[in-house]
Amino acid sequence: MGDKHFVCIIGSGNWATTIARNVGNNAARHQMLEPLVNMYVYEEYIDGRKLTDIINTTHINVKYMPDYVLPPNIIAVDDVVEAARDADILIFAIPPTFVSSCCRTLLGKVKPTAHAVSLIKGFERGDDGHIILISGIIMRQLKIPCSVLVGCNLAHEISNDNYCEGTIGCRDQKFFRVLPDIFKSDTFRVVVTDDADCVEICAALRNIIAFGAGCADGMELNENTKAGLIRRGFLEIIQFVDVFYPGSRMATFFEACGLSDLPIVIAS
Repeated sequence: MGDKHFVCIIGSGNWATTIARNVGNNAARHQMLEPLVNMYVYEEYIDGRKLTDIINTTHINVKYMPDYVLPPNIIAVDDVVEAARDADILIFAIPPTFVSSCCRTLLGKVKPTAHAVSLIKGFERGDDGHIILISGIIMRQLKIPCSVLVGCNLAHEISNDNYCEGTIGCRDQKFFRVLPDIFKSDTFRVVVTDDADCVEICAALRNIIAFGAGCADGMELNENTKAGLIRRGFLEIIQFVDVFYPGSRMATFFEACGLSDLPIVIAS
């Protein structure tokens, strides 16, 4: 395989399929990437046919993104170990509730030099009651570094080639330059930073603010009240990070993972 990186996508839902289009297109033309990209697909039957067979023959994920065509170099695989075994970069795009079980399946089956990238937003609760970042679960169970990609990334808008932005929080300097090249497109701008904890926390905590904004709408409160709630919530994200993850940079809150992601999730 030389110096080229083999990429694997773990997941086949809306977001995984959307990002697979970018990853496949980039892998086909980037000198540092192997052209074929495995995508782990949870096997289902659609009108009597295996979903993996449908994807590999029509290049369409008819279950989740039926209106968009995947690049032909995206290979659907129904065995997560087979899909990930040779990967240098593992992109996780599955529901957070399945992360631990997926990692247990992959333990000892992936390259020790592999690098993971989590596209998953949220927290898990540890046995001690403390919150654990999703990337932390991946790193702890697979014993490999895990970066994160988040931002104002509505799947259908990226698929429609509307302008969007994302932020990569990179935890390994060796991948600092190649990770943006994996995900970016002409209409998807990706910024990379080493402030990975802050990037991931912003994406998780903004859901709480969105919930509060939704409650304000349900209570028929006025727009000034909702604006104050959003402002106060954003300030509390900054304070939370400052207390529990000291050393994060203020500029990170104003990247796509922070301020620009907030109004999108509130509106949607």
